[in-house]
Amino acid sequence: MNLLVFPQLPANSGEEAAILVHSALSEYYALFGLDRGLILASIERQLHQPSEIERVIAAVVDDRVVGLACYYPVDEMEQRQMASLVDLMTAASDRRAVTKRVRDFARQIPPLSESGLYLARLAVGPAYFGSGVAKNLMDALEEETRRQKLGLLSLHVNRANARAVAFYQKCGFVFGEGPMADFAVMKKDCGLSS
Repeated sequence: MNLLVFPQLPANSGEEAAILVHSALSEYYALFGLDRGLILASIERQLHQPSEIERVIAAVVDDRVVGLACYYPVDEMEQRQMASLVDLMTAASDRRAVTKRVRDFARQIPPLSESGLYLARLAVGPAYFGSGVAKNLMDALEEETRRQKLGLLSLHVNRANARAVAFYQKCGFVFGEGPMADFAVMKKDCGLSS
């Protein structure tokens, strides 16, 4: 398995990467009420332009993307999320209803209180569950956090996703402060030296 930064991904891997990104947060993408093909096309565009999923570390096996981690500095969160939202909203037919659903969804997400690197999506293809792909991606992301001298790696997790919560805890993440909600902040101090 090779870990590659997105510009080095195989030429025809955009659709594979988009499917993985979609799987990482399908409940969010469902809010837009769009055909899956339109969602995947939007995700593919976002992988190549400033957005919350543009920066990617990918696990590639035999020229196929089998896992990925999308990330960015916490300080860039608002502008990156807005860019992704605008791209998805352009295809929505009932923008008022979508706006309401997105706002309701956002109320479940506690804000981040500290700077650092933010993990926006982590996804591994089902055939690679338990193979170490996710751990390798997290190790690479922790190294990127240190490389950027940010120290803290944060993410949001759906508390109902016991598999994800257990994985992040095994990787050394702890729950952050904040209200009890469907989603929680988890964070890990990655230190500033490797």
